[in-house]
Amino acid sequence: MIQRSLISFQKRLLADKVIMSDCGEEEDDALVVRALDINEADLGDYDSKELPVNGHQYLHRVMKEAKSMPVIVVADVNRKRFESKQNVYVHPIEVFDVPEKYLPTKYWQNQQERDFGIIRKTVLKMRNRRQSTTSFKIPDVMESNDDWFDFIWKTDVKEPVLQLMLALNQPSLERLLHLFDRWLNEDKKIHLDSNACLWLYSIFACLEIPLLPSTFAVLRNIAQLASKERARMGDSAASGQETNIIYFDFDEKK
Repeated sequence: MIQRSLISFQKRLLADKVIMSDCGEEEDDALVVRALDINEADLGDYDSKELPVNGHQYLHRVMKEAKSMPVIVVADVNRKRFESKQNVYVHPIEVFDVPEKYLPTKYWQNQQERDFGIIRKTVLKMRNRRQSTTSFKIPDVMESNDDWFDFIWKTDVKEPVLQLMLALNQPSLERLLHLFDRWLNEDKKIHLDSNACLWLYSIFACLEIPLLPSTFAVLRNIAQLASKERARMGDSAASGQETNIIYFDFDEKK
């Protein structure tokens, strides 16, 4: 298992001098820049229990109500009444038998979640504090698959350096994530080695939320592939074969 390659992006990010002492107050774990800033002084003597009478009071009430809502809301729908009208069937996700020694411990998972949260907050602060510039010629978001593949694998880019990741906007990040899914699952141009995992981790750290449904579908595909490769590690070890597949844990429930 090559765990260091997965967190090398973390180390580079945490070592950057920009992270430091003047980061200011704690910010939400989101990369979305706030469009409208609510000044408490503009609210006057507003009582949040009363109906808002201006735009500032309305936005303040909406923000307060949003904080009280759960992150994910699931509707209680009786799906049996739709069964007779069903015309599209989704194949169940394949479950792989993974040896216990290749399963992550709870401590390891908690540590990764904590470190990942720190990385996302640090990326947000960096984006807010400096203008991202890069010497790399980044392809347009609508450029072809081949153009993006050549940019990632056949130029001087090689690794997802911090300067490049901060310069990628949200459409480009989502496009790149979709292409990685295609290169891994359809075209078979690459596999889950340490460099591919480093790219994926860096993209995850820079994605803004909320995500599009298509992006969630891509994340599920990559998680499924990671589970398959982890199970293959166990098969290779049992047969005495060597494997260079990186340990890559991806909890589909998160």
